[in-house]
Amino acid sequence: MAQENKLNDLEYCVRKGIGMHALKPLRNGVGKRQQDVAEYLGVSQSLVCKWERRPGCRNHVVTSTTSNHEAPTMEQVLQLCVFLEMSFARMVQIAIDTESRERFLFSDEILGAARVIAGSQSQRLPNMPADPKGPDHFELIRKLERSVYLGSFLSEPSTGESQPRVEHFLMETSVPLRSGAVPAFMHVVGKAGNGYRCNIVSPPNQRHLYVYMRQDSARNDRAILVFYGDEDIQGLYACGSGAMLSTDRKSGAKRLQWVTIVRICDNNDELTSNCEDEGQMSGIQRELSLLARSMAANEADRSFVASDVLRGFDDVVCEHLMRPLPSPEGWKLDLDCLKDRQDEFYKKVCLGGGVANDLGSCWRKTHRKE
Repeated sequence: MAQENKLNDLEYCVRKGIGMHALKPLRNGVGKRQQDVAEYLGVSQSLVCKWERRPGCRNHVVTSTTSNHEAPTMEQVLQLCVFLEMSFARMVQIAIDTESRERFLFSDEILGAARVIAGSQSQRLPNMPADPKGPDHFELIRKLERSVYLGSFLSEPSTGESQPRVEHFLMETSVPLRSGAVPAFMHVVGKAGNGYRCNIVSPPNQRHLYVYMRQDSARNDRAILVFYGDEDIQGLYACGSGAMLSTDRKSGAKRLQWVTIVRICDNNDELTSNCEDEGQMSGIQRELSLLARSMAANEADRSFVASDVLRGFDDVVCEHLMRPLPSPEGWKLDLDCLKDRQDEFYKKVCLGGGVANDLGSCWRKTHRKE
């Protein structure tokens, strides 16, 4: 018994139309190759090539067995919407526009039904371009995945002290979500039971990284960290010199201060490295916020910050954190000033003496990771 030709099926025609007419121009528009698409979706480049290929004749037959090889699945189409920063309705409209002229796939009935799917959104914004992220936008975010970072900032001087002291936090990052954000978990050294849930994002047309922090325990703390994603640093994000906006717990006053992070090793913790979509995050972050291991973590953290390696690093970072904050230019604060600080800090901690390597070895030793 002959199988039904999927060219009579609306869903297949829409999927194939997107692959054949929309995928190539949209990925070219953001500087992506077939290989980039394949790696993002976890498929072969030859499969992506097959999606983009136009049929050799108008009377070809596509069966249920072969349809998912000829066109991306609906799940893959939705992933492409995220990857290419384009709405589903707009992708369908691109396929409609081409098929209206050339008719490779769509019959009159299919064309009419596809127009309904595209709906008013694509008709209202017929020339709406993709969100103009640079070709390496998500690559910048991915540089922070599966890492352990040591952070440093200055605390208010205690009673009887004239100078602030360097405080530390540890930030463990996960794999990127499909939304493009990298989830992370952060805690101040000695306070592992009161952790912060974080999302690291980077807006379009910027090299800046924003770390949004929230703590549901204690006083419901919120904070934001801003770093510059230096394009000269290849591969993983090695370090950052940035600014932190937070709230003083005692006075409630807002404060803006310098902050640094240094990547000290990979994050292989199964609680933070195996989360790939928003739906999984709540359970994982709930487990992390409980931190049954907090007592052991606190002890290991204190051993880490008491080490000679970290005390030597604090001498380097304290001078960096004590500098005056930049003055606003007119009515705005120009965060591009972070780039110069980033360059200088990178040279101090990652080049030459390689302080970051020593920090990583010390952290793994005190936390029994090696």
